[in-house]
Amino acid sequence: MNGERDPAPTSGSRSSLADAPPRVVLEVEELSKSFGPVHAVRGLSLDVRAGEVHAVCGHNGAGKSTLVKTLVGLVRPDEGVIRFEGQELSLRNPQDAQSHGIALVNQELSLVPELSVEDNIYLGGLDVPLVYRRRRLSENARAVLDQLGLRHVQLGTAVEALSIGERQLVEIARLLVRDARLLILDEPTATLSKPEIERVFRATRDLVAQGRSVIFVSHRLDEVFELCDRVTVLRDGRRVATHEIHEIDRRSLIEHMLGDLSQHMHKLARTAAVAERRLVDASKGREKLALARETAGNAIATRIAAAHPKRLLRTLLERAWTDVLALTLMSQGEKSEAYRKQLAVADQLIATSNTIGRNNEPPAAALRREVEKGLSQVGYHKDEIRTVVKRLLTPETANEENPASQTSIALRIKSKAPLTDDERPVHAAALRKAALQLTDVEEKMLETLKHVPFGTWFEFTINQQGERVRRKLSWFSPLTGHCLFVNQRGERARECTLEQLARDIVRDQANIVKPEQESIVDRAWKAIVTSLRQLTGRGADAPPLPA
Repeated sequence: MNGERDPAPTSGSRSSLADAPPRVVLEVEELSKSFGPVHAVRGLSLDVRAGEVHAVCGHNGAGKSTLVKTLVGLVRPDEGVIRFEGQELSLRNPQDAQSHGIALVNQELSLVPELSVEDNIYLGGLDVPLVYRRRRLSENARAVLDQLGLRHVQLGTAVEALSIGERQLVEIARLLVRDARLLILDEPTATLSKPEIERVFRATRDLVAQGRSVIFVSHRLDEVFELCDRVTVLRDGRRVATHEIHEIDRRSLIEHMLGDLSQHMHKLARTAAVAERRLVDASKGREKLALARETAGNAIATRIAAAHPKRLLRTLLERAWTDVLALTLMSQGEKSEAYRKQLAVADQLIATSNTIGRNNEPPAAALRREVEKGLSQVGYHKDEIRTVVKRLLTPETANEENPASQTSIALRIKSKAPLTDDERPVHAAALRKAALQLTDVEEKMLETLKHVPFGTWFEFTINQQGERVRRKLSWFSPLTGHCLFVNQRGERARECTLEQLARDIVRDQANIVKPEQESIVDRAWKAIVTSLRQLTGRGADAPPLPA
């Protein structure tokens, strides 16, 4: 794709203009790594030259993180060769990589905020010679900080008093005193302000001017063109291109990263749809289980109210046997023979508990088998089942008047977590609605929301400044009013109730997004432009991309 080329960056093109052939310090050949069936990196090869900033770019899942982790010993490759300064490496851990001169500066810094700058620089430095005096160490630390543009930072200053950008440079200083010759900066500007970014960039240029090399991992293409000499693009675990930075423009770089743009957009849409479907299915399943347990609990509560069984049996019925009934309702329904049979077991247990103490006759073996079978279905172990059945259905123990024993067994049953924490969702929904005391206007809005189709987009105010975000109503329950909202990637973004949503709309904290009167082509083009701006680090108000 032809496009307007960006001007060569101030730090770029050093190696391409040099008279002598550039010296390669890092060679990666046919690197591969899989995690189960997922091929994170496949046959990847690249090289890094001395005194250059080499960018590694790619969308999420392209293989950047796996490559970085492999280079610093966090991950062992399945195949391939890593050669640094002519020596083939087999890295076991990050300390091994540092001993060879390769070091990673991650987004999550490893500094101790309460310690001083100097202490952090030498923290964990097991190779510091014992003959060094404190003064010699301080002189070394001072020299490295000055080299990184931190002349104003005192060695005794606590790290917690520094800005994020200054902390990042202290992290780099830690690595330089350990003679790091290849620094890997993984998304180093993600949390920095513009002045802090400029300070990190100045320090990086100074380092490569001294002959060190830097791998710059970033999705911010503006920064890649400003800082880097070459760029390697990864896609789906493979290297698709390596270019001198002055030989490629933004559009070509984005094309390398995404491949067929329409195919990439379709892939994102499919991924979002799959993620959303999983969330919806999970929400439906949780509610179905909760409703089944509420139905089962109501049936048990009716029997307990009529018979007043002893504490142990009451606890068993309210907890364990309600779970047994709920599972059967889930799988076979309320009118099934299995459900009626398990209700009959509850009736028999109540009847047996009233007679077993009088006639000393053991209950039918079939009842014992049904109880044992049911308890095993809801996670009770054999020893637990044996204890409960013996206490309830064996005449010798059932006749024992030992409250302590019954209480102990009842407490063990209660300690078992129920199948769902939301045991009475319909009842709870009614109480919640009554507590909200909706106004007439809110009641009218609630009735409107009950007829809103799934997939409708809403806007929500997220802060006092009035910023709003869009969320899609993926699913709601007509019985409990529980709502599930997702973002554009199909990820869970918000959960609330229809009643609360109605109140938010009436109070202008939310609104239904009206369908845009645009063609599908226009909407698709807007989505593509938004994606491109995100990749280039441009905001929504940025000028148009060059044609």
